[in-house]
Amino acid sequence: MSLHRSGQEKRFVTECRYGLKIVRYENDRHTVPLELLHTIDASLLERHVTDGKHFIEFKNAEPNLDGHLMQGFPIDGRKVPQLEVSGWVKTENVVGGEDPDQIPNIVITLLDDQRKIFARLDIGPFRGTSTWREERKTFLIPKDAREGILRIGLFGATGTACFDKLEIKKVQH
Repeated sequence: MSLHRSGQEKRFVTECRYGLKIVRYENDRHTVPLELLHTIDASLLERHVTDGKHFIEFKNAEPNLDGHLMQGFPIDGRKVPQLEVSGWVKTENVVGGEDPDQIPNIVITLLDDQRKIFARLDIGPFRGTSTWREERKTFLIPKDAREGILRIGLFGATGTACFDKLEIKKVQH
């Protein structure tokens, strides 16, 4: 993990396995390391899309088989009112599963101080076949937020979904 100063905030950039990059901002009182929580059915591949060396590919031919990656991160909704989430996505022959949630997305789940899930923020869904494209969205963060979980994957869909250069940034006012 590397630390870069920007005014009075600290900017943390974490290079994760599979070439994923998580960016977070904190004040001096709260420093919690990020950790890779969960990886299922993912492949690391060479990439030629963005500035890194690899992207992550999820491939599945069996309907309703869940394949995803999760990354936890701290967030204090009292100090971070908005987040910009972005990433590059490519799909091939993606068909959703039986449940409406079984489709590729970039998802952030927010938890409160009791670790209760109370909000879900989505970019997507991603269906069918598409070339590499950047997806970007700004979300309002509830004041009760204390933790977040970033999730990407097929989530039970079939086909191929690729993700690259995922970033989470605090929106400056």
